[in-house]
Amino acid sequence: MRRTGSIAIALLALGCGDDDTSPRQDAGADAALGDDGGRDGGLDGGDTDELLVQTAEGPVRGVASGEDTRAFLGIPYAAPPVGELRWKAARPVTSWDEPLDASEIGAPCPQLDFFGWSYLEESSEDCLTLNVWAPRRADAAPVMLFIHGGGFNMGTAGEPVFDGQHLSESGGVVVVTINYRLGALGFLAQEAIDDDEDGAAGAHGFADQQAALDWVARNAEAFGGDPGNVTIFGESAGAISVWLHLVAPDSQGKFHRALMESGVFPSAMRTIEGARLRGDAVTQGVGCSDEADVAACMRGMSAQELVEAPVNLGLEGLVESFVWLPAVGGAVLPEQPAAVIDDGRAAPVPVLIGTNRNEGALNIRLGYSGITPEEYEALAEEMLGPENAARLLEAYPPDGDDTEAVLAEALGDYSFVCPTRRLVRALETTSPARFLYSFERPVELEGFPGLGAFHAAELIFVFGNDALDGMVTLKAEDLPLSEAMQGYWTRFAAAGDPNGADAVQWPAYEQASDEHLVLDLDIVAGSGHKAELCDLWDTIPF
Repeated sequence: MRRTGSIAIALLALGCGDDDTSPRQDAGADAALGDDGGRDGGLDGGDTDELLVQTAEGPVRGVASGEDTRAFLGIPYAAPPVGELRWKAARPVTSWDEPLDASEIGAPCPQLDFFGWSYLEESSEDCLTLNVWAPRRADAAPVMLFIHGGGFNMGTAGEPVFDGQHLSESGGVVVVTINYRLGALGFLAQEAIDDDEDGAAGAHGFADQQAALDWVARNAEAFGGDPGNVTIFGESAGAISVWLHLVAPDSQGKFHRALMESGVFPSAMRTIEGARLRGDAVTQGVGCSDEADVAACMRGMSAQELVEAPVNLGLEGLVESFVWLPAVGGAVLPEQPAAVIDDGRAAPVPVLIGTNRNEGALNIRLGYSGITPEEYEALAEEMLGPENAARLLEAYPPDGDDTEAVLAEALGDYSFVCPTRRLVRALETTSPARFLYSFERPVELEGFPGLGAFHAAELIFVFGNDALDGMVTLKAEDLPLSEAMQGYWTRFAAAGDPNGADAVQWPAYEQASDEHLVLDLDIVAGSGHKAELCDLWDTIPF
C-alpha cells in the first residue's frame, strides 16, 4: 500500500497548462484563444466594434473566439490584494479610460505545485481577474459564472479545460470564469491580521467570489447578459463554494440558479477558531510569531513563502484533511451551512446537482494503490471505530483481487455521492426545483488506466475541451454526450429546468424515488441511486 495523502478528499483540478499590477492597456492585437479541444473554430477578426465593450470600470477590448463568440480575458474585478490589502476583503478596482487589452488570461493566484504542474512561477497576487465568453449578438442572455475547484488550495480560471467558447455557443449563454485567492492568502485567519471591519477573516477567497458576483451584476448587460438571470456553477471546491453561496448573506439575490458538480461538504465547516490555529501555524512556520508587529511581518513575506509554509497540526478528521477551507463564524459566513439549510433559510433557487460514478478512484489510486484486504480493514477501523467499521465492511466487503476498487467506491460514496443526496433532500423546503444526476461515462486519464468516471471527469463534457495537456481527451464518440450535457446545463441556466423538446426527460427530484438522470453514452432516467449504501452513510457520523 502506498499512502501519499488523505483519503478523505480528492483535489484533482483538471487542466494546466504578465505579472502586472495595473490594467493592461490595449496593444491593438487580437490573440487566439489556445487549444480548440478538437472541434472546429478559431480566431475570426469580425467586427472590431463588437469587441470593444464599456464596463462600469472602463472600456475593454476582447478577441473573437470561433465564428459567433467574443472572449474578454483577464479583466480585473477587484483591486490587487497586495501590500496592506493582503488579507483584506476585495476592494474596488481603480477605473480606467483607455481600452483595456482583454486578449490574454490573467495570472493564476499563488499556489503549490500539483500533479507535476507548477503555477508558482507564473502566478501573482494580482490575480483577481475573470474571463467572459459572450455570443456576438447576445441580448439578455443567461449568465453562467463558473467557480473552479482544487481544494481551495490550487487551480485557476485560466486552465484550458475552462475555455467557455463551446459552452457559450451551445446555449447562447454568457460564460464567466473567475480567479479567487487560494491557500493561506485566501483562507488564513490570525488575530494580529484579521480585520474586524470587513469580517472576512478565514474567508477572503470566498469573499472574492462575492466580489465577482457584484461585478456580474454591474456589467453583465454590457456583454449582452441578463443580470437578473445568473447561474453559479462549480466543481469540487467550486461546488462547495456554490453550496456556501446558498447560505451566505451577501450572496443572496445575486444569483438565480445553483449548479453543483461533485462537491458537497459532508461535515461541519471549519470555524474561525479552527482557522486561527492554522493561521498561528503559518505565522510560526514563516518566522513571524515572535515579531513585535506580526501583521507587518506577515505582509512582508513573499507569496511563495506563505503558500509553502508547513501547516501540520496533527489533527484528525474530514475537516482537517482540507488544509484550507472558508471559515464559518465571521460576517461573510456567520453560520454553519447545514444549520441554515435545515432551518429553511437557503436561497430559494432551482438546484441541479450530481456526482460521478467513480468519485474516489483517482484519490485511492494515488494514495492506496495495491491495498490489501487486511490493510483495508485496519484503515476502516482507524477512521470509523470498530462498530461502524464492521458495518462498512459488510456493505463494502474487501475483495482480494481488487480491494482498491472497493475502497474507492466507499470513499466516493462517503465524500460525494451520499452527502449530495442528503443536500438535495434538505433543499426540499427552499428550492422550487431540484435535479439530480450521476455521470457514468468512463474517461481515460493517461497513465492511470481503469479509473472510470473519476472525480472531475465530467468537466471535459461540460466545457467541450480536452484537459491536463491532452492526458484527458474528448473523443469523437463522446461529442453527443458533451452536446447533450451542455444542452441540459444551459437550459437549466436559462429557465431553471434542464429539459428540452429533443432531450431525454430529466425527472425532477423526489425523495420517495430518488429519481435522477444517468449521464452516459446512453442517457436514461434512474431511481434509487445507491439508496441502501447512502442510508448506511446517513447513520455514520462524519
